[in-house]
Amino acid sequence: MIVCPPRTGSGLLASLLDSQPGVRCEGEILKAVDERPHRTLDGSAALARGAGKALWGCKIITMHLQWYERGYGPPVEFVAGLADRGYDIVLLRRRDLLMQALSAAHAVRTKYHFTADDAVSRDAMEVDPERILYLLYAIEEQDRLAASIADAVEHIPLWYEDDLLTTTAQQATIDRLAPLLGYTAAPIRTDLVAGLPPRLHDRVRNLDALEAVLEPTRYQALLEASRSRREAEDD
Repeated sequence: MIVCPPRTGSGLLASLLDSQPGVRCEGEILKAVDERPHRTLDGSAALARGAGKALWGCKIITMHLQWYERGYGPPVEFVAGLADRGYDIVLLRRRDLLMQALSAAHAVRTKYHFTADDAVSRDAMEVDPERILYLLYAIEEQDRLAASIADAVEHIPLWYEDDLLTTTAQQATIDRLAPLLGYTAAPIRTDLVAGLPPRLHDRVRNLDALEAVLEPTRYQALLEASRSRREAEDD
C-alpha cells in the first residue's frame, strides 16, 4: 500500500511497480468515501489474483483519509489497521514542499499526470503567489500527517527526491523494493513524464512576485534551498 501526501510522485511509483512481472498496482481506489473500504481493497486484490498477478497494491492519499474520517476512522489508525491486515506500507514523501505546491497548482490548471504525447505546455507558468502560500500550508499539514504515520506504523520509507527523480533512481528503487515486497525486479517501464521543469526558476515565470510573498514566512527556507541548488548546479 503506497501511502502519501498529494503530488509526491505516487502515480509514477504505482506505474513503475505495475510494470513489474506479476505485479498489479492501481491508483486511488479510496479517493471517495467507502463505508466498507477493506471489502473494496480485498475485492480488487482478488481480481488481480484472478488475472494471474501474485502481488497487488494501490495508493492512498493522506488527505482522502482526512476528508472521509467518518468512513475510515482516524487516518493513522486506518493505516495501522492495513499493516495489521498484512499490507506492506510504502510511505512516500517529498522534501521540497514548495515544488510540491507548484506541482499541485499546475495539476489543477492542466492535468494530474502527463505522458510524452500530451499537448500541454510544460513551460514556466505564472502563479498566484497567495494561492501558492495557501497550498504550502495545506501540503505542510499533509506532510505532518505522513510524519505521524511514519512514527506509528512500520513502513518502507521513500522520498521523491532520492528515489524517483531520475530514471536511474527509479530503477534502483524498484530493485530495492523487490525483495521487500516479494516480486522479481525487471527493467522499469512507464508512460509518465514530468509535467514541469525540475528547477524553480525554470518553473515559475513571475518568481520575483512569489519570492516577495514567501520571504516573510517560514517558507523562506525553501527559497534559500532552491537558490543554493541552482548555484551548485551552475557551478
